[in-house]
Amino acid sequence: MKFGKAFSDNVMIERERRGLFSTADPSWWYGAGRPLLFASCILVAFFILTWRLFTLTIINGHAYRLLSDSNRTKQLIVHAPRGALLDRTGKTLAANIPYFRLLKPCDEDRKTLCTSRISKEEGEAFKVKGLPAGWFSQTDYQRTYTISEALSHVLGYMGQVSEKELQDEYYTLRGYRIGDMIGRMGAEEVFEEKLRGKDGKELVEVDAKGSILRMLGQTSEVAGTSITLSLDKGLS
Repeated sequence: MKFGKAFSDNVMIERERRGLFSTADPSWWYGAGRPLLFASCILVAFFILTWRLFTLTIINGHAYRLLSDSNRTKQLIVHAPRGALLDRTGKTLAANIPYFRLLKPCDEDRKTLCTSRISKEEGEAFKVKGLPAGWFSQTDYQRTYTISEALSHVLGYMGQVSEKELQDEYYTLRGYRIGDMIGRMGAEEVFEEKLRGKDGKELVEVDAKGSILRMLGQTSEVAGTSITLSLDKGLS
């Protein structure tokens, strides 16, 4: 390419191809390059954080909320007293004696509670000195009969609901749980629906150790209905 007399006839012009971070022309990097790269990183980080927040609060928010509530709250059962069985003159044939159920963690994760029966005296003692963290107590009732064994088949008896029975829809729909007692034979079985009553509930807030902090709500129990039979206790 000719540029006149002052230049050689064979001057070669090389066109340099400069990349984004080429050292041939550092003015871009020292000018708008660094702020643009910094802004791009901030924008990407902001997008990642926003997406993570959206996932936690919108997509999985309900599941995490349920998990949190289940960890800080506990539902305790308030057992309803069973209705009494009376003779035709109003004398008691079957009544209830209160006792305590002790609920304590079965393992270290404290998610499963095991139930054991303790006496009224032991339960009252726990109320005075307090229960260890993660332990709870419930008042329940034991059935007692005041007639001779000769008529025991008429009144029947109480037995614990089995795991096999709890798989039956009849028991699950009526709210039976492991450890509950149910009428077996006689009047106890025939009038089970009326005698049983309806258990109440207490919703309490617990700390990380499982100790009760406060009561959040309560549903009162409904005692079972007493049944009058045609028997006469004085003639038995």
